Order: sequence, then C-alpha cells, then structure tokens
Amino acid sequence: MRFCRCFLSRCFWLGLCCGFGCSLLAAPALAQQSEQEQVVEEEQKRSEEADEKTDEKTNEESNEQAPKVVCSLKEEKVAPAFLRAQNYLRHLPAVQTRFVQYDAKGVEHEGLLRLSPPYRMRLDYDAPSGLRLYVNAKEALHVDTKRKFVRQYPVVALPVVRMLQRIFAGKGAEALQATRVCVIEDEYEVLRMRFRKKATRGYAELYFRRLPYIFLGWDLHDSGSGTTQIRFRGLEVMDTPKVTTFRFEAPWVVKREER
Repeated sequence: MRFCRCFLSRCFWLGLCCGFGCSLLAAPALAQQSEQEQVVEEEQKRSEEADEKTDEKTNEESNEQAPKVVCSLKEEKVAPAFLRAQNYLRHLPAVQTRFVQYDAKGVEHEGLLRLSPPYRMRLDYDAPSGLRLYVNAKEALHVDTKRKFVRQYPVVALPVVRMLQRIFAGKGAEALQATRVCVIEDEYEVLRMRFRKKATRGYAELYFRRLPYIFLGWDLHDSGSGTTQIRFRGLEVMDTPKVTTFRFEAPWVVKREER
C-alpha cells in the first residue's frame, strides 16, 4: 500500500515537472510565434496606411489634372457669349478643315469638312467609309459611294447645321435659345443652344477657343440617338469655292431614297 502511494506520488510530481518543463520549452516558441504575428500585423497595418496615402495622393492628382470648368445659366453670362458667337460666325468666310467625329457608340471617323456660309456645307469621310454629306439651304444629301445610293432629307433633320445656317444668314436667329455657357481652363468656351420649340428634343453645344476666338466644332445631344461629337483640326480659309464643290454629281446611276 505504501509502495503504491509512493509510486503515485512520484508519478504525480514527475508528470507535473514534465508538464512544467514542456511549457518552459514551448514558451520560447510561443513567444516567437506571437512576435511573428505582431510583426505581420504591423506590416499589414503599414501597408494599409501606405495604400490609403496612395489613394489620397491619386485623388489629389486626379483633382489637379481635371480641367477647371465654370458654367453659368445666368442671362448676363449667356447673352454676351451668344452675341460673341453670332458676330464671329456671321463674318466667317469659306473655310475647310480636317475633322474627327465620335458617334454615340464611341466609334471614330475622320474626314474633310468644307463650309461656305451661309448655307453650303460638305463632309467627305475618309476611306473605307465612302460616305459624303452635301448640304444646301433646303436639303441634305447623304451619299454612300460604296453602296451607290443617295438618301435625301430636309435640312431641318440636321439640328446643328440648321442652327449654324440661321446664324450665318442672320435670319431666324430669334428661333434659337442659348441656355448655358461653360468656360474650360479660361481657354475654351462652350455654348449650349436649342430651338425654342418645345417639340425639339435634345440640344447642341458649340465649342470655341477664346483667344484668338476660333470655332472648334460641336456636340449634338439627342435624347433618342445619344451624343455625336465633331472636332475641327484647324480652320483654313478657302479660295473662292466653286459652286460644283458643294453640288453632288454622281458618276453612276443612283437611286434616291427620300426620308
């Protein structure tokens, strides 16, 4: 009986000592693991802080890079801008320019635009398009030289062109309404215009460089078909243009499609 007690007592103290010894042996490993976890957490924290600073810096740079745009709907701001555009466009001679056009889907087209105020305009799109547009006082002809057909429709179907014609001619400008003017980086001026008729959907924006005052192109915002943009690549004064320049003469038999 005494032997059993002694044996159990020794086993108890031996187990206690072994457990304590194991815990002593394990303590450095646990401490090392804890230090590693702490290092990882600190590195993760520093990384998150660095990401936040990077995001802040990126946002600041984005704000700095964004153009400064100041817009106004006030009559005292819009009216002088509209008058300035009218005075410029009414004295515009026959000009031509290379242009780039972006349609509502972002597709890019390039070509040559020729303009003879007050009514005549011609756009020739670069290959492989094969498209041409002839405009006079009453109608517009959309010519597809590849498919060899002509679509004819009234010029009122081209809101921007009709607006320009009225301004060029100095007649019917009272039917137009300038509703907003924006100044971009004190260098460009954007004049928003629409017809006063309530039935007219959408609006146009005419782009000008402020100094020297030069016509740069337009945007047409249509609630049905989206936005079409045209930008000029430098207006050049044309020599006295021939009437045939703005007259469509097909070298092949065409079928006119009225719209």
